[in-house]
Amino acid sequence: MTDRRIGILFLGFLAVAGVLLVLSFMIAMAGGFGFLEIIWRLLTGFASFLRVNLPRISSDAGTWAPGLAAFGLALVVGHFFLRGWAKRRDRAWSAGSTLCAGLVLPLLFAISFLVPGVLLQVERLAEVRWFGVRSSESSSMGMRLWSLYADLLSVEEAYGRFPDSLEELVDWYRVPRASSLWMGGTGEVPAEPPIYFGAGLTSESDPSLPLLISPRYLKNDAKMRQVLSVGGEMREIRDEEVDAWIDKAMAAGKR
Repeated sequence: MTDRRIGILFLGFLAVAGVLLVLSFMIAMAGGFGFLEIIWRLLTGFASFLRVNLPRISSDAGTWAPGLAAFGLALVVGHFFLRGWAKRRDRAWSAGSTLCAGLVLPLLFAISFLVPGVLLQVERLAEVRWFGVRSSESSSMGMRLWSLYADLLSVEEAYGRFPDSLEELVDWYRVPRASSLWMGGTGEVPAEPPIYFGAGLTSESDPSLPLLISPRYLKNDAKMRQVLSVGGEMREIRDEEVDAWIDKAMAAGKR
């Protein structure tokens, strides 16, 4: 390849990189920093999953030892028959071949767990609205609520209920620290954590019940909030309406 072609390819690469960089800045300026969180979760989500689920794996020998012993015995017996089958056909059969054939069973066992989990996650993602058109302040607040909602659904799936408080998300490694739960804090409105009503609820509870209510934020000189329901419906309300939503959640909790 000539120097001229190398130079043209390099300039083309710089042009594409420049366009992508400009698009990234435009998205960020429009309040779309959520795409950075999507990339972060794709790259590091497995670590959070392992931290939560590895401690739940039983270390009791009475649980796994019989199965492991049965698997080893099946390999020995299977090797005896497979070696005889190969010998009758003038073929060689090693212990490594038996081991490779036997590993198909735990592979299928693992797939039987992974496939339902993947289907369940796809169903969960289909229930969450990924994009919305809002002003910059409300968009940022909405993205934070959706992120918390995804964490809460993940915990509910693992434990069969929503956590009793948002602080439990820190204990279960869903969020790094309690201070990261605070939102807002621009202009005249101070930062504060969202109002949470998930204690005692599950994903099967009344989908119209409020699960999260955002802190106040300013929109066209009016103080607004966002309400995210158990069923994943987001709506914007005026700050003076929040008491009615709190009363609705409290009345449901007393039933």
